[in-house]
Amino acid sequence: TGAIITVCEGDDIGLTSTFTINGSSTSVAIWSWAGPNGFTSTVQNPPVFASTTAAAGTYTLTITDNNGCTASAGTMVVVNPTPTVTLDDPNDRCLDDPVDFTFTGSPVPNTVTGDMGTFTSITGLTDNSNGTATLSVATAGVGMHTVTYTYKDDKGCMATAASTVEIFTNPS
Repeated sequence: TGAIITVCEGDDIGLTSTFTINGSSTSVAIWSWAGPNGFTSTVQNPPVFASTTAAAGTYTLTITDNNGCTASAGTMVVVNPTPTVTLDDPNDRCLDDPVDFTFTGSPVPNTVTGDMGTFTSITGLTDNSNGTATLSVATAGVGMHTVTYTYKDDKGCMATAASTVEIFTNPS
């Protein structure tokens, strides 16, 4: 196994070959890739494809030159899973409600491991930097308000969750 490619689930995987025979790739007669999940290809640089966890493993390229001689090399592909992200969905409120909305996202960010969690910036929303945010009923005002929580894990893989709440006009 030679190179290691590390991606997040859903990212593109691009396999490329730099094999040459006597300094030229034109003397290669056959390119033969084989990999996990039944992957095969007969081109030097197979088309890019979206990763899944089933795509993780070793991709082996065997080349055969015009004289029938062969050489092989492998590339290890590591596919890190997309984090599972949730955001609670608080009950709607009236404009005169003295209780602001509190949103809790999960997983909670961890600065020690490098995980990050952030909330969208909308009027009246305060990101508390600990996986929670507060939406001020009075500042946000009447209407529908969508809050999005984005989480990025220590491997750089990211996912989002959203919650929509409504603030109603007070009865008159």
